[in-house]
Amino acid sequence: MIVGITKLKFRIQAFSLKEKRQLSKSLIQRVQHKYSVSIAETSEQDHLGLLEIGIAIVSNERLHIERKQNKILNYIEAHYDVEMFDQIVEYVYV
Repeated sequence: MIVGITKLKFRIQAFSLKEKRQLSKSLIQRVQHKYSVSIAETSEQDHLGLLEIGIAIVSNERLHIERKQNKILNYIEAHYDVEMFDQIVEYVYV
């Protein structure tokens, strides 16, 4: 079993924390339902211009995890007005 852990950092344009939370909640819910992954806002909750999310994917094959990670990233960039500036990917073999 392999767990793929991805941390993504985005620059966003939000004029209030309420607007930022609406964007992050929408993004998290849509990705979670579309791709059946564990996803959460992991840091920078009170920083207006930054959004950091963590995603965990479990599979028997690393290639499956990598494909899903790429699909998720492409989906976010296509559907949300965000700019990714950092991505950290780790794999844990259990």
